[in-house]
Amino acid sequence: MKSIRIKRATTCGVRVCEGELFEAHGFQFCITNSFDPVIYYAIEVTSGMSACKRFTFYFENEYACIKAVKQWIVQNGALFDNNLLDRSKKALIKYNIKFPLNNKI
Repeated sequence: MKSIRIKRATTCGVRVCEGELFEAHGFQFCITNSFDPVIYYAIEVTSGMSACKRFTFYFENEYACIKAVKQWIVQNGALFDNNLLDRSKKALIKYNIKFPLNNKI
């Protein structure tokens, strides 16, 4: 597990989070619960936007929750393409956030 620190885009502005680097489908994600300890997010690194979230109370333990987040990313690879990045750029512009928010690691 490689620990990383990235900027995350939110409707309240840019926030910093720490988590685990996860790579799939040519994209990099930060698996983190730094904003709320009962929610694990997969944050796409370059856009800083949330790709997936899972609540820990639906799982036996945190590791099962993290595994579910990673499995969702792997199983839904068709959703991650250049169109996703274009839509992310447009969403970030609305909040005056420049793309890329983070460089690839």
